[in-house]
Amino acid sequence: MVFKSLKDFIHSSRLNHLSLYNVQGLQQGILSQSDIKHLILYQATEASADSSLVEDLNSIPDSDSEEEESQLGICPLESLETDMGMTIAEHAKLFRVYSHSSGAEHHLLDGVMFPFLSRLRLYHSRIDTREFNIMVNEILLNTPVLEDLFIYNAGKLSIQFRPEGSVLPLRYNHLTRLRSFSLGASAPHYKQMETLECLCADKPPPSLREVVIDIMIDLRHGLLNGVRDAERYISWLGLHRTDAFLRRPGFEGVKKFVVRIGMAMDIFQPEDLDRESVDGIVTPWRDTVRKAITGLLEMKYQGVNVQLEL
Repeated sequence: MVFKSLKDFIHSSRLNHLSLYNVQGLQQGILSQSDIKHLILYQATEASADSSLVEDLNSIPDSDSEEEESQLGICPLESLETDMGMTIAEHAKLFRVYSHSSGAEHHLLDGVMFPFLSRLRLYHSRIDTREFNIMVNEILLNTPVLEDLFIYNAGKLSIQFRPEGSVLPLRYNHLTRLRSFSLGASAPHYKQMETLECLCADKPPPSLREVVIDIMIDLRHGLLNGVRDAERYISWLGLHRTDAFLRRPGFEGVKKFVVRIGMAMDIFQPEDLDRESVDGIVTPWRDTVRKAITGLLEMKYQGVNVQLEL
C-alpha cells in the first residue's frame, strides 16, 4: 500500500515538483494524471516483474470522453533530473496507465515520450560509457522542445580510440529550441574539453547560443588537499582548446562560453581553522585560478562572450 498512498498524496496535494531518492520498486502509472511537471530521480528502480508484488494503482475511474482518455498517455514533464539508473522508457512509464476500457497502454503524444520537456539534467554515474551513448541519444530523440541540456560526468565517460569504448557524439541537431549545453564534473577529473569535443563532434542545432563547463572543486576532505587538486585540475582542463572548439562549423551561433567553478565545503572542516586562516588559503587559490583561466581564455574566438564564474 506504500505506492498507493504515495500516489493518493501526490494527487490530493496537487504537487508539481517531486524529488525521489533511494526508492526501489517504482510502479508504472504512479505519477499518471498528476500535476508533476518537474521530477528529480536518483537511486531508483522500477517495480518487479512479479505481478504478486505490484500494487493496484489504477483506482482512478476510467475517463468518459476520448479526449480525457487520450491525455492519460501523455507525460507532462517540463524538467527532469536523473542519474540514468532507469531506462528512458521506465521514466516515461511512471506517467502511463493501463486503460481498463481499451485494455491497453495509452499511446504516446506524437510518438515521443517527453513532448513538453524543456530542461534535462543527466548525471552519468551508474552506467558505463556504452550504455550512456545509447541512452542519452534515445532521450534526445524523445525531447523535441528541449532548451537546456546538462550532462554531469562523474568520471565514467571515457575517451578512447576504440569507438565501442569511447563517448560518442550527441545526436542533437534536430533540437531546434536547444539554446544551452553544459558539461559538469568534479575535480580532479581531467580532459573535460576533450570530452566536450567528443560529445559535440556533430554539428549542433542553429539555436545553440551557450556552452558551459561546470566544475566542482571538492574541499570537504581538507582545504590544503582541495587547493592542490584545484591547481592541478586547471592544467588538466585543456581550456587552451576553447578557441579551436568555437571555430568549428556549426558553432557560429554560440555567443557565450562559460567556465563555472564552484567549491564544495563541509560545514565541519577537519582542520581547526578560523575564518582568517580559511581566507588565507582559499582567496590566493581563487586568484590563482582566475589568472590561470583568464590567460587560457585570452585566445577566445572573436564575438563570443567568454566568462569565468567563481
